[in-house]
Amino acid sequence: MYFFLANLSFVDMLLSSNTTPKMISDFLRENKTISFAGCMSQIFFSHFIAGLEMVILVVMAYDRYVAICKPLHYSTVMSLHRCMWLVVAAWTVGFVHTMNQIVVIVQLPFCGSREIDSFFCDRPLVINLACMDSHK
Repeated sequence: MYFFLANLSFVDMLLSSNTTPKMISDFLRENKTISFAGCMSQIFFSHFIAGLEMVILVVMAYDRYVAICKPLHYSTVMSLHRCMWLVVAAWTVGFVHTMNQIVVIVQLPFCGSREIDSFFCDRPLVINLACMDSHK
């Protein structure tokens, strides 16, 4: 359980440092827009970290299930090897989730300015930049 808590703490630290630097720089500058490349990297990291956090929470729930329902088998079921495998699987699921989001967004037809007037960038803001009807 502590192994997963350490990973979750690291992921939460990454999540809080995703948009904070851009927000602080926007407080100090007159131009408060984010470029398309900056927006894509922010979307990538926010979705990657959120997907990773979601899977780690599911893994932690499984860990508690094994500890409560099979306490005598806990040390064999949740070995260090399996815990590491589950964390690697969480990172893989987070990456696959992110790449699905990014591939769909990058293929949209964009026209005009590719800058977003915000420090936080997410899919709806980018879809509004696309030269297509997004209400279908």
